[in-house]
Amino acid sequence: MKTLLLLLHLLLFIATPSFIAPQPIDEGGCPISRPQLSPHPQTPTWQASFPGSGARMTFNLIQALTGLHTGDDYNSHNFGYEHVVTVKTHYPVKIARGNFHAIDAVFHKAIVLLRNPINAIPSYYNLLYERSHHLPNHSTRGSNQEWIEYRDNANHGLQYQLERYEQFIVYWIERFREDRGNLLLVSYEELSGEHGHVEARRIIEFLKRDNDHLQVSPDRIDCVWRKVVKFDGIQSPQDFNMERKANPHSLREGPRDRPYKQHQLDNMIGVLKRLIEKFSHDDEFIRIVRGYIDVVSSVGPEL
Repeated sequence: MKTLLLLLHLLLFIATPSFIAPQPIDEGGCPISRPQLSPHPQTPTWQASFPGSGARMTFNLIQALTGLHTGDDYNSHNFGYEHVVTVKTHYPVKIARGNFHAIDAVFHKAIVLLRNPINAIPSYYNLLYERSHHLPNHSTRGSNQEWIEYRDNANHGLQYQLERYEQFIVYWIERFREDRGNLLLVSYEELSGEHGHVEARRIIEFLKRDNDHLQVSPDRIDCVWRKVVKFDGIQSPQDFNMERKANPHSLREGPRDRPYKQHQLDNMIGVLKRLIEKFSHDDEFIRIVRGYIDVVSSVGPEL
C-alpha cells in the first residue's frame, strides 16, 4: 500500500494541469517540472497502444522529457490536440466517443507502442480487474484462478482479446503503409528494458521533426528515462515518492506469470505469424514480432 501511495503521488504530479511553471523536482540529476500546455501549436501526434502495453509509462516519460502535456482522444482535460505533445489512443480497441475518424483526420504522425500479447492481455485484464473491484489503477493483479475464468470466457476472454490485438496492429500499420516515415514503432519491452534510453531518444527525435519549438537536451534523456521508467536516483518521499522494485515499471501486487493452455499459446503464435506475413515489407515490425514469437514459444502450457 505504501508503494501504491507513492506511485499515485507521482502520477498526480505529472498529470495535474498547470499553466505556471512550478518548482522542478531536482533529485536524480535532471530536474523535471510539471508539464505545461505548449504555447506553440504542435504537429498532432498519436501515441497509440493496445491496452496493457505501457501507455501510462510512456506518456509520463514523454511529459517529463518535453515539459509538455500529453492528451487523449477523449480530450479528458479539454486541452485540445494542438497544444499537447502527443495524444493517447487505444483505437480501434476503444473508440473515443464514437468520433475517432473525425479526430484522426488532423493527425499525420503516430508513435505506436507494441507489447507481446502474452503480457499485454494479462496486463489489460489486471486493469479490468481493478476497475471491477473498485481498486486504484496499477495496484493489484487478480489471482490466477480469476485470470483463468477470464481467459476462458468465450465472450470477452483471451481469444476475443487476441482478435482485438490483431485488429489494433492491422489498423495502425495500414494507416501509415504509404507514409511509413510518419510512424514510429516502439517496443514496450525495449523501452522498459536495460537500453530503454535509446528508445527514449528515438521518441524525442521523432517528436522534434516538424515541431521546431520542441527543445529537449540530449544530455537529459538518459537521466529522465532512468528516473521515470526505472525510478533510479529517487530518494526523497516528498518528491517523486517512488520505491524501486525488482520490476520497477510495474507496481502491481500479485502473480506476474499467467498460465495458458497449449492451444491458446498456439493461437497466439498464429496471430503473430499472420501479422508478419501481412506486413512482410516492414523490417522493424518483423524484428519486434519475431522476438514475441520466440518468447511465446518458450512458454510451457499449464499442467
